[in-house]
Formats: sequence, structure tokens, C-alpha cells
Amino acid sequence: MAAVFSAGLLALGASPVSAETLAEAIALAYSTNPQLLTQRSALRNQDEAYYRVARGIGPTVTADIVVTGDTDNDLNDSFKGSSSAAVTAGLNVSQPVYTGGRISANLKAQEAALQAAREDLRRVEMSVIQNVVQVYTAVRRAEQQLAITRENVAVLQRQREEAQARFEVGNQTRTDVAQAESRLAQARSSLTSAQNTLDNARAQYRTVVGRMPEQLQPEPVLTSYLPASQALAFQTAEQNNPTLRTAYLRERQSAAGVVSAKAARRPQITVGANLSANETNSAFARQSGFDFGSGFGTSARLSIPLYTGLTTSSTIRSAQETNRSDNIAIESQRRTLNQTVTESWNALVAARATVISQEEAVRASRLAVEGTREEQQVGLRTTLELLNAEQELRGVQQNEINARFTEYTSQVALLNAMGQLTPEVFGAQVEKYDPKKHFEEVNDFGLPWEGLILTIDQMGAAPIPQREPIAGENVPNQEPLR
Repeated sequence: MAAVFSAGLLALGASPVSAETLAEAIALAYSTNPQLLTQRSALRNQDEAYYRVARGIGPTVTADIVVTGDTDNDLNDSFKGSSSAAVTAGLNVSQPVYTGGRISANLKAQEAALQAAREDLRRVEMSVIQNVVQVYTAVRRAEQQLAITRENVAVLQRQREEAQARFEVGNQTRTDVAQAESRLAQARSSLTSAQNTLDNARAQYRTVVGRMPEQLQPEPVLTSYLPASQALAFQTAEQNNPTLRTAYLRERQSAAGVVSAKAARRPQITVGANLSANETNSAFARQSGFDFGSGFGTSARLSIPLYTGLTTSSTIRSAQETNRSDNIAIESQRRTLNQTVTESWNALVAARATVISQEEAVRASRLAVEGTREEQQVGLRTTLELLNAEQELRGVQQNEINARFTEYTSQVALLNAMGQLTPEVFGAQVEKYDPKKHFEEVNDFGLPWEGLILTIDQMGAAPIPQREPIAGENVPNQEPLR
């Protein structure tokens, strides 16, 4: 029985031409998974939002063309009439110079929002990879459990035949035959259930990866990527977990929003220029002809807010409360992350211990089955005792398979919490999506004086509130946009 079972597992682990690896499954999902593609599109949309805010630093240019016509009939002068037509064209340029810090604050807020969107993409990428691992291991687990169930049916079929043969020669009773038939019927039912489980796992695999699984190879070893201690795991997670990093960025975004709200109390300075030209043509009058004129003018506008119905104060308080809420969310997320890392670490430790104990249980159960069978041959054991021993062996074999795959998925969950679940961990060859590439493509335009406008706009503006880290907090470093 042990030899047959081992042969079955070797057959499952064989590598024919059509074999598929976990790295290949991850690579396929990385390039085709709809959830991941949708998140990349959302990030590119965020790049465009940043571009629109950044262009608010520059001038606004409008062109106006006005065509007018007029007809006048004089009732006192024999209904003699006159008509005229005029064309006026104008070019208007308006450049904000000082907004009390609103422009620079909005740009800072949008920068934080864009970086948060990049972290959201990392989070979805790792979630997709974890899902691929789960469906991949689910298929392999179901295949191995199906192999054990099939072997169990074959063994019980032989035992039923042996019991029937002994009954016919008078060595066993009808009860022994009935017991063997009952266990065989239960095993056949379990076989149907195991086949359904495998079919469902294969369907889930297709949903996540994008195609039906081929002959799946064993998963790669992840031991070298795991931390040496739970404390090191949480320290790494504080720096790399995308959900926690997003919480920090949302706080920076709302902090910049406070400055933008306060800018409504400060004066606004705008300079402008206007170029106009007009042509008038009068006809059907005593004096007719063409007149052409042009003009050029400049302006500087200073706008000082005096009273806004106290709505500005309300807006500022609302922005401050949003920032306080985001501040609290950081600590909340840190505690949640600590719990996640702790649970993942403990699950991994427990799974490793379970694997060791189940290996010993399988070894002992095999010896028990062999001894019970020999004793049953000489009449020291009953058929029921042999059936129970074999059922126990099948149970511990299933438990060993579950423990091994639980250990592997626990490793993946820990890497996900640490923010280090990447395709490279599994050796997947993927064309890495670079969010900075599209950002540079759409944000490569800027006017020479925009830097000066930002410098002027920040003069006298309210400072962005700075968050005070709590004791022991390991604030992650944020990467630049470019």
C-alpha cells in the first residue's frame, strides 16, 4: 500500500511537456488578470488628475471673436435706412501669481494621492499573486487527495473481494462481508466528493489565472524570503506594507487640504494682458466706410476676501477634522497590521509543527495497518479492525497533505503582510509594470516660470501640519514621483 501510494504521488509530481509551474501561472495572471488591469487603469487616471492640477500653475489664454450687425430705418425721413456690421477679436491672458498657498497645497495633496494610488496598485498585485498561489495549491491539494481516495477505493474493493472469498469457504461471516461493502460504498461516495472538489478548484484556477490548469509542478521553496523572527517581520511590514503606506499618504493629502482651505482667507493676485482688434463697416447711410482699430492692455488684480458668510471657517475646521481622522487611521492600521503579522507568524509556526506531527502519524499508521493485516490473516484481528486501521491511515494522509499546503499558504500570507510578495519571489519572469513610465509620459510639459510661481505662492502661506509619530513608530520612507 505504501509503495502504491508513493507511486501515485510521484505521478502527480512528474513533469511532462505540458507541465505548468507556479511561476508561469503568476506571470500569466500578472499580465491578464482583470482586477490588476483595472487598477493599473485607475492609476493612469490618477496621473492625469495630477497633470490637471499641475497645469493650474500656468496661465489661462482665451480668444474672443464677436460679430455684430445693426439696421435702423428712419420713419421721418422717407424710411431711409442705414446698417452697420462690426467684427471684434480679442486675446486674453490671465496668470495667477499668488493664491495664498492654494495652488502649491493642491499640488502637494495630489502628489500624495498619486503615491497612494501606486501603493493601491502594489496591494492589488500582491493580492492577485496570493490568489494565484491559493488556487494553484488548491488544485494540487485536491489532486493528491483524489489520488488517496482512489487508492482507498481500490484497497477496499480488494478487501471486499477477499471477505467474500473467505465467506464462501467458511472462514468469515456475512457480517464481515457487509462491513467491507459498507466501507467500500462510503469510499466511493468520498471519491465523488473529491472529484467535485478538484473540479471546483480547477474552475477557480481558471477564474484567477485565465486558463485551465495543466499538470502542475510542485511549488518553489520560499524559506530564504522568510524573516528570522516575528519582530523582524513586523519591522519589515511597517516599511513595506502597501495598506499602511497608503494610510500615511492619505494623512499627507488631508494635511495639504488644510492649507488649501486656509488659503481662502488670503489675498489673491492675478496679472493679465489683453490684445483686441475691431473692424466696422457702415453701409446704406449718408456716410459709409471702413474703420479699423486695435488695442493692448495689461492688468493686475488684487482680491482680498472680507466676508464669505463664515463658510471659510467651517471649511477649514472640516479639513482639520479630516486630517485628524487620517492621523488616527494610521495608528489603527498599524495595530491591524501587527495583528495580521502575528496571526500569520503563529499560523506558520503551528503549520510547521503540524507537518512534523502528521509525518509521524502517517509513519505510525502505516506500521499499524501492516501489523493489523498480518494479524488478521492468522485470525488475531477482525475485518472491522483492519478496516478501521486503514481508514485511520487515509485520514492522517489527508491531514498531512492539508498541513503541508497550509504551511505553504501561511508563508505566502506572511510575505503578503510584510509587503514582499512579488513575482520575483516565485521566479516568475514578468514584464514589470512601471507606474513612473506613464507618469513621465503625461507630465513632461511645464512652463519655465512655474517654479517661480510656486515659490511666490508659498510666501506667507500656512505651513502644512506635520504629524508627530508616537513612540516606537517606524515611519516608512516615501519614494519620489519620478
